[in-house]
Amino acid sequence: MWSNYPIRNEFLTASCRPVTQEERAAGKFHRQTKTVGQCVFCLDWFPKSKLEVDHKQCSGGCKSREEAEKFLWYCGAAVAEDIQLACRSCHKISTYSERAGITFEEAVIEKQVVVFGKLKADEQHAKLKQLYLPPATNANARKQKFREYLKGLQS
Repeated sequence: MWSNYPIRNEFLTASCRPVTQEERAAGKFHRQTKTVGQCVFCLDWFPKSKLEVDHKQCSGGCKSREEAEKFLWYCGAAVAEDIQLACRSCHKISTYSERAGITFEEAVIEKQVVVFGKLKADEQHAKLKQLYLPPATNANARKQKFREYLKGLQS
């Protein structure tokens, strides 16, 4: 329903612009890219096909029948003032931050910590060493050190 919703499609089209000759000459986008739009979070420009239309307010999800009905009304009642363009990665981070009840910046850090946590122990040790951080004995301690490091970068 949402992917074919007229207001969504009109907003997406209206929010994008043609690729400039300078961008074409510089090879900034694929040669077949015709229109691009800007992500509201990272402010980078992306081909229209790589952008998603994001609701500014959280939908609350649709895990039950009652929530699903509310979700359909939520999507169906959207107007241009309620939506924004986001690249796929920023949209995922935004959704994660809403669901976890944390800020967008905290969600960026948590996503990086998740990626770090998927590394093998020796890779985690190497990464901590590369960042001049003291070693940690278990995975949770390594993730916490990495999280604190990332938080320190934001300050």
